[in-house]
Amino acid sequence: MILRQVTGTLVTRVWTALAGMLVVMLAGHTLGAQGLGEMGLIVLGLSLIMLPVNVACGGAMVYLAPRYPRAALLRQAYLWALATAVVAVPVMWWSGLVPRPYALHVVGLALLQAAFTAHFGLLLGQQRIKALNAIAALQSLAQLGVFATLVLVLELRDAMAYVLASYASFTLSLALSAWVVYRAKARTPVLPAEGPLLRTTLHYGGFGQTANLLQLLTYRLSYLLVDHFKGTKALGVYSVGVQLSESAWLAPRSLAMVLYSKVTNTADAQVRKDLTLAIMKAAVASAVAVVSVLLVLPEELLQRLFGDEVVGLWPVFAWMAPGIVLASSSQAFAHYFSGIGIAHNNTVGSLLSLLVTAVMGWLTVPSHGAIGAAATATAAYLVGWLYQAFRFMQHTGTRPGELLPNAKDMRMLRSVVSRVKQRA
Repeated sequence: MILRQVTGTLVTRVWTALAGMLVVMLAGHTLGAQGLGEMGLIVLGLSLIMLPVNVACGGAMVYLAPRYPRAALLRQAYLWALATAVVAVPVMWWSGLVPRPYALHVVGLALLQAAFTAHFGLLLGQQRIKALNAIAALQSLAQLGVFATLVLVLELRDAMAYVLASYASFTLSLALSAWVVYRAKARTPVLPAEGPLLRTTLHYGGFGQTANLLQLLTYRLSYLLVDHFKGTKALGVYSVGVQLSESAWLAPRSLAMVLYSKVTNTADAQVRKDLTLAIMKAAVASAVAVVSVLLVLPEELLQRLFGDEVVGLWPVFAWMAPGIVLASSSQAFAHYFSGIGIAHNNTVGSLLSLLVTAVMGWLTVPSHGAIGAAATATAAYLVGWLYQAFRFMQHTGTRPGELLPNAKDMRMLRSVVSRVKQRA
């Protein structure tokens, strides 16, 4: 069962990443580095709005889904999303985080994404992963298809093409997820409630989103630094390098999503520990494989794929590679902590990473640009990983040697390979 879920999720994420990369490639050739930079700022603005939204609509929904009635969870999530969008309007308009022509569109996109995220969390908490994968695949197809039509057929040559494509794909995913959620009969909670819904949501969602806010700032503070010190075109090039590097997280994030769903619905501490360790090691192995491929891609090929203005990607890969691998391990630990309701460990780890990003980034980006930002990311991931690994070992009684591949892992790997061959 879990192998099918991981495989399906991985295939979906590979397709999603491929579709996203095709969008970036089209943008690089038609909109140039300036357009890529504006798209990066739009995504950043959307991500910032989704942080407070996800207090009630995101990871907390996964944790709460087996414990509270569907109607109460969705009613709370919708009201929370609407209130957050209202507050976000003046913030996006006056802050300058997003170019003014796109500010209100970012809020509109966030509202659509918020409702979908509520459905997503509910379905994930109910372990309905197959439906989620199908919706995600169709969403990516819609965004790619609409974006390609706008820039190639209608010859729209600014970031509004990305905004309109996002409207189309977000609306589709919202409609499909609503159909799946409301078509099914409401399920009776399978685990005991932990008190009044709002208080429980604020407790788990608050810690979870504080950690996500700090993690997002760790991931994307470098965007703001590069944009500030080197300009939007430089940011466009750096954002492509980051997106390609983070493609190594396809398998780790797929594994972590399934881990979160399983840990949330499992009471056996030993099972949770063993599953986390197995998924963490698989995540690291997959990240190493992808990073290795990126490091041997010729610069000429990358420039041909993403446009003449996108140059100097290989040093970004090289400096980010160790951090990408460490972060793939951290994702397993983070989902373990979230799944058992102690997300404050993620908050502390993310805060440490952010401090490293803020200090080191301010010192390195002005003089070294994208390379300084990439090196800063690796240092931040290292500090966060050290804290989370220590807390995981302390909480579960795991010995340091258990974090490394061992004979038990090899036997499990042979078993999985054998099962895959039998089904082939």
